[in-house]
Amino acid sequence: VSHRAQSILAHIMSAEVASASLPTASATEEATATNQQQQKPLPLPTTTTDNNNNDIKKKKKKKPPPLYQETAVKYFNGFMCDKRYKKGISLSTACAIFKTAWELPENNGVVLTNRVIRHFKQVLPKKPKPAAKTTTT
Repeated sequence: VSHRAQSILAHIMSAEVASASLPTASATEEATATNQQQQKPLPLPTTTTDNNNNDIKKKKKKKPPPLYQETAVKYFNGFMCDKRYKKGISLSTACAIFKTAWELPENNGVVLTNRVIRHFKQVLPKKPKPAAKTTTT
């Protein structure tokens, strides 16, 4: 065997030894696949009490009352005058008021209080009047 053939053969053998010591992509993929199989979380057993508790929670949740224009105007004027409410107001009511006010486009970067109040009166429903009791004689 010639000297050149021996050098090529030695080069090939050293490449095989080096490649055997390094993990290949397929070996790495196999290792991660086995790790993932071993680390799968076990499904939690469901009991009837869990299902009953979820049903109860769903039933207890109430829809927030609708925002009426009178309420929105009253609270928005209070916000603009830095008024404090003794009992406070719910967060959902305050968010609904500001969400509705945010819909109004601004004029030169300014939103006037009167325009916001007019917007409330255009967009929000009126509070229903209580039914008058009639007496029969």
